[in-house]
Amino acid sequence: MSHSTRLSLSAIQQQKHVQSSLALLGVGIGHLKTHPRALIGAALIAGVAPLFGFTAIALGLVGNVTALFKLSAVFTILWARLFLGEGNLRQRLLGAAVMIVGGLLVSV
Repeated sequence: MSHSTRLSLSAIQQQKHVQSSLALLGVGIGHLKTHPRALIGAALIAGVAPLFGFTAIALGLVGNVTALFKLSAVFTILWARLFLGEGNLRQRLLGAAVMIVGGLLVSV
């Protein structure tokens, strides 16, 4: 994987962290101007999360760490249900389970 590909993947992961942080804080993107504390909170979460991820990759076995990263899909689904009231929980968890099994197979 080239350096530029890794950087673009990192940018995509950071964007996902920002979006999930905003969802966790219960604030949509359009409300950031009227909720500066939510913006600061989302920025802090999005800034710290990749540092923990890169540290885990540097210090742990890459296969095991990536399998743990696959759990983020499950947490996103559960947070969406809890905070946003989204439906189709069973179908979404089934899809996440397939992703987790794939991650576990890669780590073995």
